[in-house]
Amino acid sequence: MKKTGMLFALGVAVLSCGCISVEEIKQEADAGNVEAQYKMAEMLLAGDGIARNPYKAKEYFNMAARAGHFFAACKFAGLVMNNPNGDESENLRKALNIALSMEVPETLWRKHPIITLPALVAWFANIPVAILTLGNCDIAFGSYKTDEYEVQAELLEKFPIEIVAYAQYLDEEKYEKSASKICQFALSYLQSPKYKDKKKAVEYSITQLQQIVAAQQARKWAEEQRLAEEKRLAEEKRLAEEKRLAEAKRLAEEKRLAEEKRLAEERKKMNDPAYKFPYTDIAKEHIKLYKHLSSGISLDWFVREAKINQKQISSVNGMTEYLSVQLKRSDYPDVEFVFGTETAVAGSEFIKSIGTADTVIPKGGLVACRITFPSGKVTAKDVIGKYSREFPDAKYSRSVKDNKDERIVSGVVIKTNVKDITDVLESGKVRVEIAHREFETEFHDPQNRVDASTLNAIKELSIKDLSRLYNAIAIAITDKMLEKHFIDVTKELKEKARKEEELARKKAVGEALDF
Repeated sequence: MKKTGMLFALGVAVLSCGCISVEEIKQEADAGNVEAQYKMAEMLLAGDGIARNPYKAKEYFNMAARAGHFFAACKFAGLVMNNPNGDESENLRKALNIALSMEVPETLWRKHPIITLPALVAWFANIPVAILTLGNCDIAFGSYKTDEYEVQAELLEKFPIEIVAYAQYLDEEKYEKSASKICQFALSYLQSPKYKDKKKAVEYSITQLQQIVAAQQARKWAEEQRLAEEKRLAEEKRLAEEKRLAEAKRLAEEKRLAEEKRLAEERKKMNDPAYKFPYTDIAKEHIKLYKHLSSGISLDWFVREAKINQKQISSVNGMTEYLSVQLKRSDYPDVEFVFGTETAVAGSEFIKSIGTADTVIPKGGLVACRITFPSGKVTAKDVIGKYSREFPDAKYSRSVKDNKDERIVSGVVIKTNVKDITDVLESGKVRVEIAHREFETEFHDPQNRVDASTLNAIKELSIKDLSRLYNAIAIAITDKMLEKHFIDVTKELKEKARKEEELARKKAVGEALDF
C-alpha cells in the first residue's frame, strides 16, 4: 500500500507511532494529504520533533481546513481568534463555515468577535467545552472519545451567555436561519439531563434563547399571515379583474350583436325602393345625378349609408328657392348634394345631431348635385358632350358675361377679358348648368421699358396665374320635377305661416283695443 493510502487508513494512530519521519509527513502534507497537513500543523504548534512555529502551524491548519477537515478548521479558527495576524477574515469565515456547519457572514468576525471560539466550536461538535480548551482529546480514525468529567464552573458560566449574545446578534442582523439553528442546538444542549440542576446563568440563557425562538416564530407567523393576506387580496383582485373583463366582453358582444342587427335592418330598409326613393309619386323616373346616386333618394337613406360605410358628412352653406339641406360627404369631396325637405332645418344643427340618440332626420329627397372639377382635368366641351349624350332631347343654350380688367406690371400694360360662360342643357325633366371661364389677354409696353425676355416672362406668369384661377368647371344638375315640388311645398308653408302670423297679429290688435 502506498504511503498516502496508509495515512488515510491508519490516520493519527499510525503517525503517532513514529513509523513515518517528520520529513515524510511534510512531503505528504505539501503534496496535499489532508491528515498529514493536520498532523504537521499539530507538530509545529507543539514543537513535537520539530522547532515550534505557531505561524507555520496556522498555515497547515488552514490547508487542511480548506479541504474540509473539521478539527483543522476548529484549531485554525482558534489560532486566528487568539493570535490575529493581519486580515485573515476570509480564511476565518471559510473555517467557521466548516466548524459551525453554517454560512457565517463575511463581516461578522471583523466587527463583532464576541464568542470564545474554542468553546463555541466544541459545543457545536457536541464535545464537552473543556476538551479543546484543556486539550483532553483522544482522536482516532476521524472520530473522538472522551472521559466523563465536569466542565469547569467558570467556563460553563461564561459559555451560555456568549451563545445568547451571538444568537441575538445574528437575529438582529437578519441572519435568522443561523440564529434559529444556534438556538435549537443550544436549548437541546442546555436542557439535557446533564444540566437538570441548572445554575442561574444557564436558566437565564435558556429563557433568552426561548424568547429569541418565540420572537422568530411570531415574526414568521406574522409574515405568513401577511403573505396569506397579500395572496388573498391578489386573488380577490384577480377574480374581480376576471369578472370585470368578462362583463366588459359580454357587454361588447351585446353591443356588437345589437349593432349588427341594426345595420342589417338598415341595409334591409335601404334596399326597399319605397324607402330609398320616397317621392316616387312625384318623379316616376329618377335622374342619375352622380355615380350611383339618383334624384329622389331620401335624406335618411343618404345619411344612414354614410354611417354604415363610416363616411363623414358636413354641411354646406348654400341658398335655394325651397327648404333644403345641403351636404357634402368625405367619399365625394368635390360634390355638394342638395336635398329638398318639407320642414325647415339648419344644416349645422342637423350635422351635430347625426349619430346622437335623438337624431331626427326630416323627410327629404335629393334634388340636385353640384360638381366641381379642378382646372386641367376636363374641358367644358367634354362635359357638354357627356350630358348631350345622356339627355338627347335637352335643348342647348349659352350665356356669356364679359369682365374686363387692366393692370400694369413693371411698366407692361396687361389687358384681360374674363368671360363668365354658362352652358345650359334643359328638358322638361332636367336642367344641367356648366359654368366655366375663358380669358383673353393683351400685353403692351408703350415706352419700351423691358426687353423681350422680360416681357415673355411676364406673359408666361400672367397666363399661368389666370389659368389657375379660371380653368375650374362647376356643374349643377337638377331634377326639375322635384325642384318644382319642393318650391311649391315651400310656398305653401310660407303662405300658411304668413296667414297664421296675420291672424295672430289681428288677434293681438283686437286684444289690445278691447278697452
